Amino acid sequence: MDWSAFYTEDPIPANTPVSLQKYVLGGEASMWGETVDSTNIHQKIWPRASAVAERLWSPASVKNVAAAIPRLAIHRCRLVNRGIPAEPFQPGPGCYA
Repeated sequence: MDWSAFYTEDPIPANTPVSLQKYVLGGEASMWGETVDSTNIHQKIWPRASAVAERLWSPASVKNVAAAIPRLAIHRCRLVNRGIPAEPFQPGPGCYA
């Protein structure tokens, strides 16, 4: 599953009463895979976790995948420049230090 599928999910389920939504304090982006090991785990985790994090930290109205790409690409470059080999969000020029 690609990062955009995670981005389009609402972190608070639609049937959650408004009176209870204030008790949602955070979220998580779980990782599981049959073909994941120490050579590719960062590439798998960071695009998805970054997408989930933006949705958790943003107002509910922020959910446009196309508008998220530039923000998430900048964040990916931050990770890469710090030595974390995060996978690109889309084809493009990449990151340069």
